[in-house]
Amino acid sequence: MFAVTQIALLPVHIDGATSWRPALARCWYGALRLLQDDPHPLLVVVVVFTLLRLTVRFAFETARFVDPKRASELFYSLATLTDQGVYPYLHRWSEYPPSFPWLSAGVYRAVSFLGVTYERYYAAITLALLIVGIGSLVLIDKLTERSWDQQRAVHAAWGFTALAVPIHKWMMSFDSLAVFFLLPAV
Repeated sequence: MFAVTQIALLPVHIDGATSWRPALARCWYGALRLLQDDPHPLLVVVVVFTLLRLTVRFAFETARFVDPKRASELFYSLATLTDQGVYPYLHRWSEYPPSFPWLSAGVYRAVSFLGVTYERYYAAITLALLIVGIGSLVLIDKLTERSWDQQRAVHAAWGFTALAVPIHKWMMSFDSLAVFFLLPAV
């Protein structure tokens, strides 16, 4: 949200306006006109989605305050077993479907070339899940466009971008992967 407000308040600094409300209103209506005239408004939504998620991820650590024992710590400890040659569903049982354990093991192996620590693993897994979140955003847009029209699809994509719960779940768990695989089934 910080990045969005800073982008929205940019005309205040450029125009030298004394009040931020008229400048913010001009910026908002200008963005709405741009989205209406733009033949591909999803690109703007994806950029804002990415910037918002990255800002929240690297500026604030909200998931640590709400749930100090996150799922990524469990899967990091399970992914360290790949150093011994033990992989999910091949050498050990897992209670979850194989999508996230395999993604976790793959990210761990990719990060291990750089010297793996939990912080590097957590940054890499959240970035991998960001790509999955962008895929979910595109699927939501396409499903809504197919069901109604492009204007409602853009509104649904903006709604998914601005909601706080998907941001929190993205930082805390691997539920965005399940949402990504659920949306094509819809």
